[in-house]
Amino acid sequence: MKQAGVLMLMLVGMFLVGCSSNTNTRIDYDRIAKNNAADKQEVKEDKGQLAGTVSNQALEEGKKVKVAKGEVKKEVGERIEKEVKVEVIPWPKGAWDLGSEEPHVVFGEPTYVRHNSKLMTVRKYRGFSVYYDGQAMGPRWTAIKLTAEMADAHGEVKRSSKFKSDKWLVRNGYEVSNHKDYNNEKGKRVWDRGHMVQFDDARGWGYDAGKDSFYTTNVWPQVGKLNQLAWLQLERICTEYARDYGVVWVFTGPVFKGEGKSMGSGFLPGRKVWKPDGFYKIVVRKSAGDKVEALAFYLPNVESRVKGMALSKYVVSVDEIEGMTGLDFMYELNDVVEDKVEAKRGPMWRDVKGKGKGF
Repeated sequence: MKQAGVLMLMLVGMFLVGCSSNTNTRIDYDRIAKNNAADKQEVKEDKGQLAGTVSNQALEEGKKVKVAKGEVKKEVGERIEKEVKVEVIPWPKGAWDLGSEEPHVVFGEPTYVRHNSKLMTVRKYRGFSVYYDGQAMGPRWTAIKLTAEMADAHGEVKRSSKFKSDKWLVRNGYEVSNHKDYNNEKGKRVWDRGHMVQFDDARGWGYDAGKDSFYTTNVWPQVGKLNQLAWLQLERICTEYARDYGVVWVFTGPVFKGEGKSMGSGFLPGRKVWKPDGFYKIVVRKSAGDKVEALAFYLPNVESRVKGMALSKYVVSVDEIEGMTGLDFMYELNDVVEDKVEAKRGPMWRDVKGKGKGF
């Protein structure tokens, strides 16, 4: 009986311990549930904060993109505006007057890197201009405006048989040559008095202009079989370009080897007039879209029978002419346009069918 009581007490004790254990377990579940609820709230808040942050970042990025697009648009607009300004060509006043000789030059009178005002000066004649060098005894450049209207005008003006000195230059202290200074050695016929502005073009602007082309300030010693053949053909092509395109400007002059490094020498022993190693011509006109076109030639001062489109063998760039001569042409153009125009090397312009006389 006593043992049965003890056993009963042990069973009661175990029952009470189990009950206590179950109570503690329910408390832990409650805590976990509360913790889970708190964690969910924190996650919800974190998600809200993250969403807000992402939204703000997206907004900021959107603003940046918008600003960037605006800057790009502004930059493109400015570049386009700049390019439009670049293409504005400063054609001189009166350029398209076919009946006027003015202006003789286009985009500025060419400048010479070794200019000396005591020896060199620009001389403006009726119909054309020259940049005279009293040391070399001839023009570094000549310039004339040719138009379709003047190309065949004043055919009644006859050539002179003799060249004359420019007395104005003499009075102003410049040394000039005379007709006899270009005579050949006795019994030889090698050299001609080669016009830079040809008589046929000059007389288009009238009697006085034709006569002025026979100043010695407009000639150089030129090998006869160049002057009478290839050079004459080139002159006629330049005149034909005036008929074809309405208006062209022509720059012409000599080239001396060793320009700026050595003095020139007389074309014959004892002569003061320098012997050119070659000659250049630059023809300038307007093309479609109000753009500038320039075509340059260099012919050595030797015999040449080339004519027509075969003269393309002598085509060079304006840059090359500038390098040979120390002259700077068309500097009034925007640098971008000038660089583009002067770097171009041909091709030679073809004859426009149905206009002029052809070549």
